[in-house]
Amino acid sequence: MFEKENANSPEIMEEKKLKRKKTDLKKLIFLFLPLALIYLYDYIGNWAIEHLYLFMDLFRLPFEWLDNRPAFLDAFSAIILSIVFYLLYRRLFSEKKKELSLTVWKGIFFGIVIGFGVGGLSSIWLNFVDFLSVKIPGLGNQLESFSGLYDDLESGPYIWTFLAIVAIGPLVEEILFRGLIFRSFEEVTDIPWFPLLFSGLMFGIWHGSFIQGVYTASMGIILGYFMKKSRSLLYVVVAHAINNLNGTLPPLLNTDLNNTIMNLLSYLCIIPMFCILFYLHKKGLKEQTIKEEFKIEENMAAESTVES
Repeated sequence: MFEKENANSPEIMEEKKLKRKKTDLKKLIFLFLPLALIYLYDYIGNWAIEHLYLFMDLFRLPFEWLDNRPAFLDAFSAIILSIVFYLLYRRLFSEKKKELSLTVWKGIFFGIVIGFGVGGLSSIWLNFVDFLSVKIPGLGNQLESFSGLYDDLESGPYIWTFLAIVAIGPLVEEILFRGLIFRSFEEVTDIPWFPLLFSGLMFGIWHGSFIQGVYTASMGIILGYFMKKSRSLLYVVVAHAINNLNGTLPPLLNTDLNNTIMNLLSYLCIIPMFCILFYLHKKGLKEQTIKEEFKIEENMAAESTVES
């Protein structure tokens, strides 16, 4: 009786109220943090490029070298952003427990299949848009603009294109969206679909084009689910990189035959990708059940020890 009255004392009630306010404020901060991170992405990227030009000017190096290599500038800013965002990610969020156990090689293999699978879904969407563009002139204009979206990045030496589109680009985007933004939304609510849906939608909107935004949002949701289950940035980076590699092959391999093989592989991986996602779902539930049963057994054993 005394303990119950003590729990309802004004001091305890005030402390609980203050704690609830702090929790609500924390949730509000994490709700709007993704928008701040998107702004920070542009700000840091522009800052890095501006200071690179200042460095070139300091040593009287010709600007033409940079002007003719937009992919190098993109890769350079992505490296800086990857470092900053990863440090911020490790600073803001503690490591979250995996929902299931995966060996590294199995996780990488799943990432490769998912990367090809989302590429296949993207191809289906783009073919559908191409079909509709004949009847909808506005959509045709968007499709034409989208087709030349990465022409600048694909000019110049392939090494910079590879770093910008296949290697460093996916790395910084996954740290930002499946790392910082996904985890921010997880701090807002316990509803499991909320971080998946909103981080995916933000990923699509961030790309700035309706045509690209639809399939990148779908890709973001799928990679978000993969991240939720595996808790590994490595696996989602592999998936993202494989997706971007399709259509960005090295010049020696960039033939009609190889591109046809890559596209065919993407279509063939769609069903296996969904099988993997279903496997992750079932395995996660199974391991969660085992953990809960083990915890119940531990509690019962502890109670028996106390009673004896």
